[in-house]
Amino acid sequence: MALTRNNDVPPGRSNVDKFSPVYEGPFEVKRINEIAVTYELLHVNTATVATNESEVGPPAPEAARLRLPTTSQVDGMHLGYLIDTPSCRMPDYDPYDVSIKKFIKKPFKVINGTYDVTLDSLSCCVHEVTRTTQSFKKFDANCDNKYKTSKCHLIVNGTSAEVTTDGAFVVCSKNNSKSKPFYKNVHYFFHTEKIRDKIATHKERLESSEALPLNFILMGIDSTFRQNLRRYFPETFKFLSDDPSTLDFMGYNKVADNTDVNVSPVIMGNRAEDLMSFKLDCYKKQKANFDSCPFIWKNFSAQGYATVYSEDAPSMGLYHFNKIGFVQPPVDFYARPYMLLSEKEIGHPKDVNHYCYGLQASTEVVYDQIMRALDNLSDDVPVFGYFWSATYTHGSNQNAAPLDKPTLRFLEKFTQSSHRNDTILLFFSDHGLRFGDIRSTYLGALEERLPFVTMLFPPWFKDEFPETWRNLLTNQRRLTNNYDLHSTLLDILHGAYNASLDLKTPAGRGQSLFLEVPTNRTCESIHIPWHYCACQSSLPANIHSSEVKQAAQVLTQAINKLIEEHPECSRLEIKEIISAREYLNHEKFGEGTVKKKLDKWTTYSVMIETTPGGGHFEGSVVKGHNKSWKVLEDISRINLYGNQNTCIEDTELKKICHCR
Repeated sequence: MALTRNNDVPPGRSNVDKFSPVYEGPFEVKRINEIAVTYELLHVNTATVATNESEVGPPAPEAARLRLPTTSQVDGMHLGYLIDTPSCRMPDYDPYDVSIKKFIKKPFKVINGTYDVTLDSLSCCVHEVTRTTQSFKKFDANCDNKYKTSKCHLIVNGTSAEVTTDGAFVVCSKNNSKSKPFYKNVHYFFHTEKIRDKIATHKERLESSEALPLNFILMGIDSTFRQNLRRYFPETFKFLSDDPSTLDFMGYNKVADNTDVNVSPVIMGNRAEDLMSFKLDCYKKQKANFDSCPFIWKNFSAQGYATVYSEDAPSMGLYHFNKIGFVQPPVDFYARPYMLLSEKEIGHPKDVNHYCYGLQASTEVVYDQIMRALDNLSDDVPVFGYFWSATYTHGSNQNAAPLDKPTLRFLEKFTQSSHRNDTILLFFSDHGLRFGDIRSTYLGALEERLPFVTMLFPPWFKDEFPETWRNLLTNQRRLTNNYDLHSTLLDILHGAYNASLDLKTPAGRGQSLFLEVPTNRTCESIHIPWHYCACQSSLPANIHSSEVKQAAQVLTQAINKLIEEHPECSRLEIKEIISAREYLNHEKFGEGTVKKKLDKWTTYSVMIETTPGGGHFEGSVVKGHNKSWKVLEDISRINLYGNQNTCIEDTELKKICHCR
């Protein structure tokens, strides 16, 4: 199958489809009616939320138009392959496929609001915000949750107040009014005094005519798979599709279950269990702090970069949910105390996720921080930024829709600014949706394993480094993973754009995407567990067959084995086998994934409901040639567990334990 991308668009094919396959090979291509129905795009800029739980999904947006090859239909309309190499085939499909359409719901709407005031009618208090820092010798479990606000700096009749901290809480009332404050907001600043040494070093670099380092921004959106970007970010997807300097890595396959273990390989080079085996202080025990972990922003900081870290949902932060976080600020500009204050004082609605902070969507606040960091810092020093948004997308695919316009506005503003010429932007996710009705389907399981990953490069990059650009274009349709992103970051760190250093992670994993990824890659060869491998071909299996029942029993035994040393957790039993699939031992692209034993093994993916608690679990179970059974690697929990697990602290076992 030949693939065409970028501006080489065949006649009769829309330019917005450049991220979709062009079939010139073994499939007979027939033109069918294109899906061309538009739907209301939602705009976010206020604090009032209204929900609509209708199960009628939005029709396909313009950016999702497709031409379909004629193939047999298995688990929905099969459109060919995103990846089609000798060792990996990843199917492509309509994001509104009939098998999942009933689970695609209308998103909630965000209602606009405004203030009607003038500056000279206001009386405002400005409170400077500072993080309360503890020492490594003496710190507690709340070391990363404490901050303090200063006394009121009064502003009246249009006067001003100087703010010396990186955050300020502003409360305003109308003059001569005894009513409650009508305006509260948290404002962010980037004071450069703390990075004077880095600025001086960069000035010397400018005077010596050295090649200037590029800014690097990681902009992550939680739980967002590539197809959901097409469903609920149609304008954003079209912008990315039309941009000739943006790359879409369609074969990016996650390596683990949740956010922590998928983001850590990107920013540290290894999964949590690897870090534990290295006996690093930050993973020695459950309640350890993360200050000593090998975050890549430390490498960038050592190279003179100003470093920035912000998450829109600090209460469920990557290193904070059921964890301690950091004793000392991990970067130069650490937004956590200001975002915690935002959650408390201006987060709305109060009883659910704080979708809005004041008049902005919480994710828009993060987008603004990215632009402010670049605007205020990048003239004096290169910038490395880690930014993450989880509020809208963590537990729902349709809730991503209100972010389409804000994300588009951010990308347009970024592209129109001078920063596009000196910044590489990684816009990506950790995994697809892990819970909910759609996750119980075959396509939902596939989506969970395939988060979206795009990279925006300076427009001049492709001409300056043509061979590297050719490799990047090729790698869009090769099997890639989190470790590859880390290796690519190491090349960016060293400015190795023309000749990759091909540096590996501490465990020897990953390949820079600046080099061509080989076609013989398998999930096993790049440390993607079988359970999460999207290269496998499979068919539905009879849930009443003796082998599927045996596989379900083996999976249940494996779950109970994990909690056998925790008497506070109930022993689980099978209530129902929800579904099962049998992997096809395909000679071409299955070989090597389980050490070339596929011809002797039968592998099932089994989904069960257990009792007590009603937990839904999915596991990959193998029957060996000697009739032995085993569960491969991880086990997925695919429905929410709420407060069923409050009796246990182990984060890996919380998804399994149902407290007695």
